Amino acid sequence: MQTLFFIPPPADADEQRLADVLRALPGVTSVEINPASGRVVAEYSTDATTPRQIRQAALAAGFHPTDVPAENGDADAPAWREHTKRFFKRVAGACLFHTCNLFPAAKRPLLRFGVRTKKEWFRGRVARVQTRDGKNIKLASIGENYLSFQVFWKGTTFYEPITSMVLGELVWPGDTFIDVGANIGFFSLLLSAQKPSLRVIAFEPNPRNHALLAKNAASNGFRHLVCEPLALSDADGTAPFYLADSDMSASLRPDFAFHEAPPIEVKTVTLDSYLKSRALSGRLVLKVDVEGAEDAFFKGARETIAALKPDIITEVAVKSSPAYAAFLREHGYQFYSITDEGLRATSELQPVVRGNLLFLNYLLSARPPEVLAELFERIRPAVEKIDLYQTSKCVDGDHIHRALYGPLTVVCSALNLIAA
Repeated sequence: MQTLFFIPPPADADEQRLADVLRALPGVTSVEINPASGRVVAEYSTDATTPRQIRQAALAAGFHPTDVPAENGDADAPAWREHTKRFFKRVAGACLFHTCNLFPAAKRPLLRFGVRTKKEWFRGRVARVQTRDGKNIKLASIGENYLSFQVFWKGTTFYEPITSMVLGELVWPGDTFIDVGANIGFFSLLLSAQKPSLRVIAFEPNPRNHALLAKNAASNGFRHLVCEPLALSDADGTAPFYLADSDMSASLRPDFAFHEAPPIEVKTVTLDSYLKSRALSGRLVLKVDVEGAEDAFFKGARETIAALKPDIITEVAVKSSPAYAAFLREHGYQFYSITDEGLRATSELQPVVRGNLLFLNYLLSARPPEVLAELFERIRPAVEKIDLYQTSKCVDGDHIHRALYGPLTVVCSALNLIAA
């Protein structure tokens, strides 16, 4: 038998709800609430229940990961001791954050301390992040989103560095960039800072992430960045939307990722109908990250793709459907995996694995291959300087196996492994 205890939660968490959720798990033999400290103490059998399952149940009940000890703790320790320890950790973390926010050069020597802080400590803060080309972007989402937290401490080259560089070469001032599945707007913010005259439309149906996306856009004063709380699909209307236990993954597909909560209803629209009443300027470039719902997206974008032949960067977290791949080929598209070795032409869309490096993004383009080869040569020197083992591209063997052999997989990046 093992024991886990949960220290007093934030104000929006419910100890009774947590107790009820834990009692429903197999292998949990007893759950008690300590009225004096507010702690919830759970005894469970490791043969039937894992610590991960218990932590997921705690998250579903509103407890944040910092409230769930990673290992067994002393359930009889005085509550004031835990409160005091947490208080001084938060103070030290706040001092570290302010120092690094004011003096970005301090992040490198202080990185090992910074990544040991908790994102929840920085709620309400606005972080400044430096891009590879010396621009600054602000993240109002640092206290509520793990991608924002990681990017603040490790820089913008931590998350999808090669894809970011390819996008920077694909779009030009005056073009329109459409970010489908924007999350907190990483790519939209990056390109908006790099190319102020670029028109950006970011779609994010997850209400929580859309709110963070809008806050980030407002914090930077990006008036040319339009944030839409819509899911791009194959029909205009509404659809169930399934949230996951990671803030990096949610989908219109019910079988895409693990989820305990019931789905929410979101508004859907096709790309074709959305763009009919809007005049576009310059070329069109798309980034598509819809967590396994690519079939529906491409069905709703057929007219736009046939008429404008936009460059498309898409995440391939699951093996592609022959239907939309055939449609793209009919309109002159070729498929290129995006890795540090270049833009490699391929006949199939599936995750690319090299050791512990996992590459999920592809460029779909009707441009001549020699043009794309020249594009990558322009960024190759910068790509060669990146240590990919210190970025989101490096994952463990278990998640590599899930990407290759699982029927479906969540976004396999280092961010998800930690955040989940």
